[in-house]
Amino acid sequence: MGNELLKIKKIHAKTEDKEILKGLDLTVKKGEIHVIMGPNGAGKSTLGNIIMGHPKYEVTSGTISFEGEDITDAKTDERARATRYLNVGFSGGEKKKNEIIQMMMLNPKLAILDETDSGLDVDAVRIVSNGVKEFKNEDNSVIIITHNSKILEFLKPDFVHILMSGKIIKTGDASLVNEIIEHGFGDYKEERD
Repeated sequence: MGNELLKIKKIHAKTEDKEILKGLDLTVKKGEIHVIMGPNGAGKSTLGNIIMGHPKYEVTSGTISFEGEDITDAKTDERARATRYLNVGFSGGEKKKNEIIQMMMLNPKLAILDETDSGLDVDAVRIVSNGVKEFKNEDNSVIIITHNSKILEFLKPDFVHILMSGKIIKTGDASLVNEIIEHGFGDYKEERD
């Protein structure tokens, strides 16, 4: 238990009466880079938002713990103080550099990079990847939420998770990314209940 940073158990979450996460499990230990991939609408950004306690999303069941403490009902500002999450939305190169520098200065225990809307050029991808590599040490963790495998050409994640229909349906190592690049998400239907 000692090195578990974030543990999400059977989370169901909804926004405006629409259930988006349907029993999602995720454990992130210190020193790990996790990538969450999935088609649009699978719930990737919702996951990022509920970890950060975004008020628009309601967790209807399940638990989120951070360093062993249940933060499921903690308000966003309490969470930010406790955990110094940083959600870096991916945008243009210059802004991106600043966000990465900010991330390193704040030195959060968990950085969440959500690049699901990105039209990120190769230079920006490289900046971000280098930033993550410099930031990363054995006491902190990074979650990268993406549907674009570009950043993974520069970064070697410890775990890759495929999120479909509100659940993580498959977890693997970096090689899972290559499968997705070749075959898309079509092969991963509801594999397990």
